[in-house]
Amino acid sequence: MLKCALIGFVSDKCKLFDSLVGSILNYNAAVWGYYDAKNIELIHCKFLRKVLGVKGSANTIGLYGELGRYPMKIMREILMIKYWSKIAYSENPLIKAIYNMMRNNANNGCTYGSLNYAYQVKTLLQKNGLMHIWIRKESIDMQFDKLQKE
Repeated sequence: MLKCALIGFVSDKCKLFDSLVGSILNYNAAVWGYYDAKNIELIHCKFLRKVLGVKGSANTIGLYGELGRYPMKIMREILMIKYWSKIAYSENPLIKAIYNMMRNNANNGCTYGSLNYAYQVKTLLQKNGLMHIWIRKESIDMQFDKLQKE
């Protein structure tokens, strides 16, 4: 009974962190989420260590596994793909024109020093084995909300 109460307590702390701290740390991450932002991950890991009551030298992967969590970078990447999907399939002619220009530049290797948003998304999709979505410009109906709730 006590163990179940502690698990609920830890779960509540994690939800509070995500709502109050994580949302601020990852503000507008749909645009800048491609970058590692190691300081944000350090804050996240410090919180996880505090919740579990372990030393600062505890393995990061062990922290994630023990609490059933994953690095915040993954959440930022999910936000990027969701936002890209909104841009790519927008009906607004101005957004569509700007996106198509960025997409063409990304396909032609013009990355503007990796600052081209379309290039960043293309690289992210390629890294995760989703390049077929970029090539065919398919509509994506990914259930990221389900992943966020788990």
